[in-house]
Amino acid sequence: MLRTDFAARAAARELVESIGSPEPVTQFSMSRLFAHATGAAGRPDRDVEAALAASPALRAAYRRMVEATALVAFPRAAAASDQPIPARETDTARISFKRSRQRPELVYAVVELKDPQASPPTEMVVFGAEDVPHGVALPAPDGGIMQLILEWGSDTVECLRDPNATLILR
Repeated sequence: MLRTDFAARAAARELVESIGSPEPVTQFSMSRLFAHATGAAGRPDRDVEAALAASPALRAAYRRMVEATALVAFPRAAAASDQPIPARETDTARISFKRSRQRPELVYAVVELKDPQASPPTEMVVFGAEDVPHGVALPAPDGGIMQLILEWGSDTVECLRDPNATLILR
């Protein structure tokens, strides 16, 4: 709770500081941004998404909110990986990617929860360059495993290919 409160306060401070910048800022409350960051708000929230698209400072604050409330925050991928999309692992989950042999335009993502009884995430969020968020809904787990199919050329996959991208399950 303290961590989420700190993230919200830091984001609010950053938002106030960004108001003096030349970037347009859509008016909405920080609680609305926080609800969007935690997945508690209905999607899509076009005002929040427009403000995120317009403001790098707000995107950075949003990323920190998402990280602070994540069920799983994966570390950066190994840069020396021989995989087009490197696997990532924490003490609670592992995510791996495999390009389809039958349909090379597709990528299979497999999320393995190390504790199948743990509360499962419902969304994967990838933050690429300049903290642009790309969210993908996760299916319900089967024995702690979730599988999803992504398109090879999608923005999400392009972000996942970057070992420095931030990868969150929430």
